[in-house]
Amino acid sequence: MKYNKVPSITESLKKVASSEARNMSALPAMRFISGVVPSRRNTVNGNRKPNRVADKKIVGEIDWNSFAPSAGRVRGVDMLSKKENYNIVEEIIDTDAQDYFNRIALNGGLLTNLEKSAINTLVLDLKEYGIWTKIKAAYPMVGSSAAACAVNLKSSSFKGTFTSGWTFAATGATPNGISAYMNTFWNPSTEISNPNDGHLAYYSRTESVGTYIDIGCFVGSTAFDLVIRYNNVAGACINMTDANVFSYTETTKGFFIGSQNNTPNIRKYVRDGSVIQTQSIVQNEQPNANVFVGARNSAFFSNRECAFASIGNGLSDTEAFNYNTVVQQFQTNLSRNV
Repeated sequence: MKYNKVPSITESLKKVASSEARNMSALPAMRFISGVVPSRRNTVNGNRKPNRVADKKIVGEIDWNSFAPSAGRVRGVDMLSKKENYNIVEEIIDTDAQDYFNRIALNGGLLTNLEKSAINTLVLDLKEYGIWTKIKAAYPMVGSSAAACAVNLKSSSFKGTFTSGWTFAATGATPNGISAYMNTFWNPSTEISNPNDGHLAYYSRTESVGTYIDIGCFVGSTAFDLVIRYNNVAGACINMTDANVFSYTETTKGFFIGSQNNTPNIRKYVRDGSVIQTQSIVQNEQPNANVFVGARNSAFFSNRECAFASIGNGLSDTEAFNYNTVVQQFQTNLSRNV
């Protein structure tokens, strides 16, 4: 795995001792920690393991007994009156994350440092759990603009096109429920050769009931869509007709996945990592149409705010569980989890 390193901090360290750098503005890309780095839980077997070190390393140390900075905060840590040693931790950016940042910039978008850090962790976690290769297109909905939200996390392909009627914010992208959608240009019949394979995912931040389909496409009698809740029914309608749904009157908030994992006739509807329904339908056909986000085929327009969406190969129950863990952490890092 290759990583792009943030610029050298040698000169920045030298500037720390100078009065003009006492507020730490010369070190915007660095994190300051004190004590032991907290561990994180392995959600597969429940054992604790150390924080991954591939994206962080200690590169220097400042002794605040030698000098104290003037008023200011660094990453939310109050540095006033601190008389202890702090490690300087330099963040290492994954190359795929950096490529995504570059594509957003080229498309006219802009990300905050917090969003970049959250995306970097997201990419590393997806790779760690083996989910990265299952995703063909992903839209993290960061950047508070159409230019940023349209960019595919995985590659330069499948850059979305938004219609009018969307609202963009730090929490995600919200369609108006009347006419808005994003065309991903991703077509299941051309992108996945196996008609028993595929997944759609959508992180909804909105509680609403109506005739909504949040992501997918449909041709003739065949659907490739995720029905989070359509009035009082729902369904993981992957490679089958969406007439085969089930009764559902529960929440529309959370991370929803519809998946067919290379098993004929079996689909799973997953909410927040738990399989809510297994659908056994004898039909395995792929529609020849582009997947839309916020609607399906210019119809069934949704009003649910999207904070993440993805398309790709089918997921096992364990992969869906781990995918939820990663995406929920991503939303938590951005303070927009529901």
